[in-house]
Order: sequence, then structure tokens, then C-alpha cells
Amino acid sequence: KLGLGSKIAPRKPAPQEATQKVARRKVLRLDTPVQSALIGIRAPRKDDSNRPAIEVLAQILAGGKSSRLHRALVETGVSSNVAIEPPSYIGDSLLIVGTTLQQGHLVEEAERIFSHELAQLRDHPIKTEELEAARHHLEFARHMQWMTHESIAESIGQALSLFGSVSDQQKFFGRLMEVSPADLQRAAQRFLVSSNTTTLIGVPK
Repeated sequence: KLGLGSKIAPRKPAPQEATQKVARRKVLRLDTPVQSALIGIRAPRKDDSNRPAIEVLAQILAGGKSSRLHRALVETGVSSNVAIEPPSYIGDSLLIVGTTLQQGHLVEEAERIFSHELAQLRDHPIKTEELEAARHHLEFARHMQWMTHESIAESIGQALSLFGSVSDQQKFFGRLMEVSPADLQRAAQRFLVSSNTTTLIGVPK
């Protein structure tokens, strides 16, 4: 019988991928009237000391309508949407940002904005108010995972599968809440760099 304090054997570590040294970019021709982009950023594994900071940076970068990329891309009319997929907790993974351009806008414009926002995160400390807002969004999302019997069962299953126990998952979440502006800037300087990105561009046929 499994409960909140239960533990299962953790997954065996996945093989480590070779370090990426240059940016990767590929253009695909798609049946779509507008251009789009998927940008993947190599992220640290879940046991890396920088991982909590990367998850908070993901929220600041593109986690909702108050995020930097939503304001810079969607509210300016460059893109119709922007979304982010946090990195997996299994092995090497990517932090993925996706955006669909508005008619008449080119993906290079979105790429320039994206690069600018990454540079801002590397070069300038996050203000306390923005960090607190990101923490609030992450805490609310976690709270919603424990609202129904179905979501509780799913959350326990994920915790056991990915972390080994619910308590270990809770410890990881606690580390997210303790991330400082200095932690965020240090992680951004190490991981949010162009040589660490893989970009897929979709253009109309």
C-alpha cells in the first residue's frame, strides 16, 4: 500500500548527452498560413543545484499573461500566442518555448525579442516583486494538483515515479520557493545562452 511517505526505487539515471557548444536551427515547410517557432533550451537535470532556478525562470519568461515573453510578443502584436513547456524530471531535457507569429510578421523578429529577453535575465537581477509573482503562480499550480481525488492520485503517482516519494517531491518544491535573485541570474548566465538552444522554425509552404 502506497501513501504520502511511501518510497519506490528511483529510475536509473539516463545517459548524459554530450555538451552542446553551438546553437542549432532548422527550418521546416508546413501547411500553415503563418510562421512559428519552437525554441528548446538545454536544462539541468533535476538533481542539479541550478534546476530550481531554471523552473522559476521558465515561469518568469513565459508562464502566463504576466510573463516577459507574453508582454514582448503577444501584447505587441508580433505573435498570437506564446507557451512554455518546463523540462522533464527524467535525464537530459529541454525547456521549450513555442510561439505562433501574427500574419505579416517574420520569425526572425520573434527570435530577436527572445534573445533580448534572455540577455535581460542574464544581465540584470530579477526584482523582488517579479520573483514573488512567479512563486505565487508556481504555488497556485501546485495547489491545484491536490484539489480532487483524481488529481491527488495522479500527483502521488508522478511523485513516486519521478522523485521516489511525495516527501522528496515536496522538498524539491521547497527549493523552488527559496530561490533568490542571485540564484536566478547565475542560472540564466549558465543556461540561457544562444549556444544552448535548438530552434525549429515553421514557415508556410
